[in-house]
Amino acid sequence: GRDEDTAYLVQPFVEGVSLAQRLERGALPVRDALVIARELLSTLERVHEQGVVHRDIKPANVIVDPASPPAWTVLIDFSLARSSRLPESIRDLPAGTARFMAPEQAGLIDADVDERADLYSVGALLFSCLAGRPPFEGDDAGQVLRAQISATVPALASVGTTVPGAVEAMVQRLLRKDPTDRYQSAGAV
Repeated sequence: GRDEDTAYLVQPFVEGVSLAQRLERGALPVRDALVIARELLSTLERVHEQGVVHRDIKPANVIVDPASPPAWTVLIDFSLARSSRLPESIRDLPAGTARFMAPEQAGLIDADVDERADLYSVGALLFSCLAGRPPFEGDDAGQVLRAQISATVPALASVGTTVPGAVEAMVQRLLRKDPTDRYQSAGAV
């Protein structure tokens, strides 16, 4: 809608808790994390089919059923979905956003920002669900981004998380730095 010079968007309220709030209590059981990932990937498959890339998948933008395992998951906040490439001022973003951003989206590598950037973000989110912390950490966005491009993705076992080998392999593939090395679609995951 519009009120004089102010444009606004009204969205429905979604009952539940943000995944960020749920992760404040620590890592999730593997089953819960996989349910959340499956729901997100299903949503992304439909969104990507419409030519939309979310570009801001992070725990604060995921609302989950508080039950364990969660019965549903909702991806919210599509406010960056239609922007093209993010500006170079990306280093001014809070580290929370940078922790889940694909290297190409942050301008760290020369590649198009497409559906595979969202898949990287799902990988970082799934790692966080399983490990209780993101794959790359730092005090500010610059430190996180430097680690993201230069450090190897830690194995979940190295941070004290035991998962089936197939889950580890999926997370590692989602978090590959080069988008051509990741899954190529949400449906493929």
